[in-house]
Amino acid sequence: MITKTWSIQLSNENNVTLDDVKFIFSQAEKRLDDTIKTGESIASKTTTLLTLMTGIIVGVSAYLINKWTDFKTFDNKTIIAAVSIIYVFFVLVYMIRNVLPNHYYVAGSLPKDLFIDAFFKDDVDRKKQTTYIYMSEIEDYQLRIDKNWITNDERWSKYITSVIALLIMPFALAILYIILEATR
Repeated sequence: MITKTWSIQLSNENNVTLDDVKFIFSQAEKRLDDTIKTGESIASKTTTLLTLMTGIIVGVSAYLINKWTDFKTFDNKTIIAAVSIIYVFFVLVYMIRNVLPNHYYVAGSLPKDLFIDAFFKDDVDRKKQTTYIYMSEIEDYQLRIDKNWITNDERWSKYITSVIALLIMPFALAILYIILEATR
């Protein structure tokens, strides 16, 4: 069970109708579904980037194997190729968690969480009972949305950082190559 951080604050909950809470619930459900779809999109984009990085590692490794005829001498291109493999490998390791299973809060509640005494006590107005259940679910959905946003923000951050690292890589390798050439 997750802990609620927000609760509905109403000065007069008698003014809330069942249609009101049904509408709000449907909106919350849409937002919750959107957070899950966003997570799926992040995983898809990450998978594409991981495929690209794996291709880079394989291609540069093939270059190194072809180029590496003598273990005693390394030319600057061989050093740059080795550094690029290590660089891409670390970026790949950094972002691999984006495609590993993540905990997302989904729509719907377990029956055991809905059939509780608080909703079915004798002092609960039977006309408002369904309204109260919806209101409880709305509070739960808000928490689920917030938790999913946090997860998505972390995953987007890793994805964007990795893209930036890959965009910087050619420039960093070019600078390293110029420095190596200057010191030879």
